[in-house]
Amino acid sequence: MYTFYNLTIANATEQYTLTYKLKTHKPAQIWANIMTERPFDSLRPSFNPWQGVKTDITVLVNKLLGVIEELNQ
Repeated sequence: MYTFYNLTIANATEQYTLTYKLKTHKPAQIWANIMTERPFDSLRPSFNPWQGVKTDITVLVNKLLGVIEELNQ
């Protein structure tokens, strides 16, 4: 059973590891298993997660702050 999931993000100069405590229910465990088994090189480097999203940075930052606030509750 997966208890924690670590996500490491980095650029050329810095690296951060985010650690998430996972729930014990089946969907969380299935997700963790899929993410653990997926090889890093299978990710799509050209994928644009912002496709179709307005590029007004203020709106995006405010949405991100809202998500952070929800996660911290």
